[in-house]
Amino acid sequence: MLELAEILPLADQVKKLYVKACRAVCKKYGLTQTEFYILDFLGEETGCDTANEISRRRQIKKANVSTSVERLIKKGYLRRRTDPDDRRYIHLELTGEAAAPVDEIRQAQSDFFSRFSDGLSSEELRVYKQLTEKLLLSAGRTVRQPGERGICR
Repeated sequence: MLELAEILPLADQVKKLYVKACRAVCKKYGLTQTEFYILDFLGEETGCDTANEISRRRQIKKANVSTSVERLIKKGYLRRRTDPDDRRYIHLELTGEAAAPVDEIRQAQSDFFSRFSDGLSSEELRVYKQLTEKLLLSAGRTVRQPGERGICR
């Protein structure tokens, strides 16, 4: 059975490889890794589009998200939209200028996952996905504070 001490270095190594795989897109578009993560998150079109949700779901410090959002707005990749039903919520939207970097982000992710999963059977990939989903749910329960909500607005 794998021990936690064996799993954590693997997760760290995978993250480092992922960041390395994303570098070309970041360099081409002048993005920081945090800006890359924000464009990726908003490109997923989950309905979660506030800086707070990005910070919470991607586990990025709110100050870093805020700074990166400002830079992405200046670069023309994002715009803000006030929620018409509750002006306290500011939604972030991708602009047309973000289409190319978001497409390349998707391609970089696809290429990374293909290389990462090379040699695994479809059954092994299915099991990997199931285990990953369970571990992420478990991790979410572990770090969530009592009474904290995870509802997107």
